[in-house]
Amino acid sequence: MAIITLEETEYETDDMSKEAQDVVKIVETNQQASTILNHTLQCVNAIGSMKLKELKTLLGDTKDGKEL
Repeated sequence: MAIITLEETEYETDDMSKEAQDVVKIVETNQQASTILNHTLQCVNAIGSMKLKELKTLLGDTKDGKEL
């Protein structure tokens, strides 16, 4: 398979037990899912922020009595 680094120690996955290899696969899947979810959250937040600004503009949001 490959070499993985865990807390600054390298491990050859071919030398691991089947159980350990399965856990490595789960950890890799978890990291990939986390990356995708974080990206998705950033996109959702950006769109939400843009749409809030758009709504404020459409509603003629005022600040200190002056239209923006």
